[in-house]
Amino acid sequence: MIKGLAITLLFAVLSVGSANAADFSKSGHHGKKERFNLWPERQCDSPKILNLISKRFEKSQRKTFHRELAIVSLENPQTTAERHRDPKFHDRKFCKAQATLSNGSRHHVFYLLSHDGYPPLSNGLVFCIPAYDYFRAYAPDCQQVRPR
Repeated sequence: MIKGLAITLLFAVLSVGSANAADFSKSGHHGKKERFNLWPERQCDSPKILNLISKRFEKSQRKTFHRELAIVSLENPQTTAERHRDPKFHDRKFCKAQATLSNGSRHHVFYLLSHDGYPPLSNGLVFCIPAYDYFRAYAPDCQQVRPR
C-alpha cells in the first residue's frame, strides 16, 4: 500500500515537472502573453492613454470619494525614463504630464506604461497624482510610479 502510494506520488511530481517545461520563446516577457493591445504604440502622449487616465481619475473620485472632480486637460506629456527587457524590470515607460482639474487646480500626473500589463488588472497603465493619493498607495509622493 505505502509502496503504491509512493510510486503514485513520484509519478505526479514528475508529471508536474514536465508540464512546466514549456517553450516561452514565442510569448512575452517571462512567458506571459502580450496583453498590452489597448495602445500598441505605448507613447506617453497617446490620446488613448491620456483619455484613459482622465476617465479612471473621474471614476475613482465619483465612486470612491463621492466627489465631482475631473481632469479637464492633460498638458505637456513627456517620457521621463524607459526600462527595457532587463531581469529586474518589465518593459516600462515612465511619464509625467500637467493636469488641470475641474476645481481649477494644477498638478503633476505621474504614470507608468508597462509592456506586459503589469500590474495585473491595470492593462499596463498606472497613474498617480500626489495630492490625490489619499491612501498613499504610491507613497511617498508617488515614488512608486516614478523611475528609480
